[in-house]
Amino acid sequence: MSVIKRKNRSSIRRRRGAPLEPPSEAVAIAMRQVAAPAGEGIADHAARVLSQRLSGER
Repeated sequence: MSVIKRKNRSSIRRRRGAPLEPPSEAVAIAMRQVAAPAGEGIADHAARVLSQRLSGER
């Protein structure tokens, strides 16, 4: 095995084994807000669409 291949393998092992710290509370809150829209926002949008369709606007 060449020296380059050996170096690549050892660096891959190091990266794979690095422990990850949990995100801070502020980061976790931001991630949740981006990942899933709030139920209130979805309900408001659904109500607007239903209202528009019932009134014939759409």
